[in-house]
Amino acid sequence: MTSFLSRNGLFLVLFGLTACGGSSSGTTPTTPATTYNASALYVSNSGTTTIGEYAPPYTGTPSTITLPYEPTGLVFNSAGDLFVAEPNQNSVVEYAPPYTSVTATITDDIQQPEAVALNSSGELFVANSGSSEVTAFTSPYDTTPSLILTSGIDDPSGLAFDSSGDLFIANLATNSVIEYTAPSYASSTTPISSGLNEPEGLAVTSSGDIFVANYGSNDVREYTSTGTLITTISTDVDGPVGLALDSSSDLFVANRSNNTVTEYTPPYSSSPAVTISNELSSPAGLAF
Repeated sequence: MTSFLSRNGLFLVLFGLTACGGSSSGTTPTTPATTYNASALYVSNSGTTTIGEYAPPYTGTPSTITLPYEPTGLVFNSAGDLFVAEPNQNSVVEYAPPYTSVTATITDDIQQPEAVALNSSGELFVANSGSSEVTAFTSPYDTTPSLILTSGIDDPSGLAFDSSGDLFIANLATNSVIEYTAPSYASSTTPISSGLNEPEGLAVTSSGDIFVANYGSNDVREYTSTGTLITTISTDVDGPVGLALDSSSDLFVANRSNNTVTEYTPPYSSSPAVTISNELSSPAGLAF
């Protein structure tokens, strides 16, 4: 058993899990939501072991999925399966609706996963902060990686895809965002190399603008696809980690330091349209 202090001050204990499919004792959610709600916002509470489901307008009491371990990054596939990054277990776990059993536990080449993302082909990408790698897995996922990316990656903390399938990676250690080009992801560029301060979450609009959560400076910055700064969002932003865009291009920000999620409408320069605070504890990952 190994103990360590995470980069954001959380004390974590590591012990290994064996990759498996199907339900497994000790890894089954105990208080599941009933179904996947495509209009709801899902928030991982890294300070507890829960994921909250917030239906519009998001300010009510959430439904709750209670997990065995602290969650960070979240992503849903087209079937409503939920993938959860569990950094203190060195695993990513897939749960199928209604989230009462485990479909797959992914542990091969997983080290302190912070973020997860799916491309249009259903390939799962995992940001491994412990190994400074991004690993990719194809269905059924609990196998060896189909791809391992290392070039230009240093403590990856956020992942996002654009409409062309290019992969964007936030590097916490080097204050940069790099882009790997689809479909092979064999080459990379660095569209954002300055102006960042401990970047965590990423989100990319349909037009290619890039949002970056700067944990170290308590703001979220919007850039063009070539790295030109458009907007800095700082009102009520406090320790931003996870980002998500809804179908109307509203931006949601998980504020770990003040236990809120704030919603900003285009052009994102005003105060939050909505502030969510009900039953949040160190919110980290966001997903629709």
